[in-house]
Amino acid sequence: MKRRMIIISLLLLISISIIILINNNDSNDIEIKDKSNLDNKLEFINEEYASYKSINDDYIGQLVFDSEIINEPVLQAKGSLNDNVIFAYNTGVIVNDYNKGCEGGSCSLNDVYLRKDINNNFDIGGTVFMDYRNSLSDQNIIIYGHLYPKTMDPNKELKFSPLESLLNKDNYENNKYVSLKLKEETKNYQVVYVYLFNLSNDDYDNLQYFRTNYNIDLKGNIDEGYYDRYINNLEQVKLYDTGIKLNNTDNTLKLQTCYEEDDNILEIVVCKEISK
Repeated sequence: MKRRMIIISLLLLISISIIILINNNDSNDIEIKDKSNLDNKLEFINEEYASYKSINDDYIGQLVFDSEIINEPVLQAKGSLNDNVIFAYNTGVIVNDYNKGCEGGSCSLNDVYLRKDINNNFDIGGTVFMDYRNSLSDQNIIIYGHLYPKTMDPNKELKFSPLESLLNKDNYENNKYVSLKLKEETKNYQVVYVYLFNLSNDDYDNLQYFRTNYNIDLKGNIDEGYYDRYINNLEQVKLYDTGIKLNNTDNTLKLQTCYEEDDNILEIVVCKEISK
């Protein structure tokens, strides 16, 4: 009887050892597969970056919503105006007078991709582009893109036309996460506010989404407390409550496009950087 119990105990120990060994092998397989998947994903991102960079050296990365409503290459004009070609609105004629030849009058580097595609050809829809004043370490990154009229884009799929869907709170949950995929890193964001910016009233002073660092004004002067004032003003003009707030230490991404109902109004989507 005693011998039988010893044999049973030995068999149990052997069975447990085999189970542990199998589980360890499965765990190792999962780790290897996860690492392999991550390596493949990084390789794809690097190949995508290299492909766009070979087309245009001004390419900085890809703007991608998790929902895929937007997946666009982002460019940033560099150098001086004389180093770039700017096309006039609608005509496709190259601008020669930078003092008055652009849509807002005098030209800036932000006009370079307003009417030009990634291949440097005239395109009335332009390219999605980052503000030329921005560096990737700025507190606030601003990216611009065109909204196409329904006559040209009935399904609202081109460039920044899909942002129109975020005017409606019903579309927020499915489209609240967006990433900026760069060469060395991916910056992840969540949409916090959506609001309409009126070019013809006090919005210019109170809602300066185009500052690259909130507490420094457009002339480079320290403007202590502006970020707090901006956040308070956002609370007043937001189209709906997302349940997420900004604080004055957050880094942000701003997406700007037109508002089809009124040429004097812009749609601004405010996103805060998050860890993911």
